[in-house]
Amino acid sequence: MKECHPPKHEVPGSNERVLTDFHCQIKGNLAFLDYRIDETQHHSNVKYAQSFRHLDIFERRQKKWSVIKGMQVQIFDDPLIAQVDPATYDAFVGQYELTPGMGDLITRQGDKLFGQDLPVGQEAPGVDRTELLPESPDTFFIRGDPTRMTFLKDQSGKVIRLVLHFPDREIVREKKIR
Repeated sequence: MKECHPPKHEVPGSNERVLTDFHCQIKGNLAFLDYRIDETQHHSNVKYAQSFRHLDIFERRQKKWSVIKGMQVQIFDDPLIAQVDPATYDAFVGQYELTPGMGDLITRQGDKLFGQDLPVGQEAPGVDRTELLPESPDTFFIRGDPTRMTFLKDQSGKVIRLVLHFPDREIVREKKIR
């Protein structure tokens, strides 16, 4: 475990790397070690956080273990699902235009809200739609996806835009067109 941690940086508190949730399995002359990595980087007043699942495969040769393969994938922890009155979902239902001719269709079925990418004007409810889960009364997420959708209202309370928040890209504002 000590070898998994990088050397400390000279600037205290600028970066952090925490390793947890270790699992080890030995099969003959192979050993598999997987663990979670939570990294936090600080740049000026901005904090960036990422999580990964890492796997190292070791092989025992001449009484010595050596890493023969390492791999990691980024993981996205879902936030807690907020308790939101599903009656508020009606205000979000509609089509939002991202670029001329392309956008997102937001629909509601019972107590659930759904989103799907569709050409503007096309409606295909039930086909390739994804459930949107509330993080707050006006911000939604998709399980396992770091993207967030926030619905913006005008002064009268009418929903006029959908803002997509990507962790590595700028914010995209989609105008509600119907």
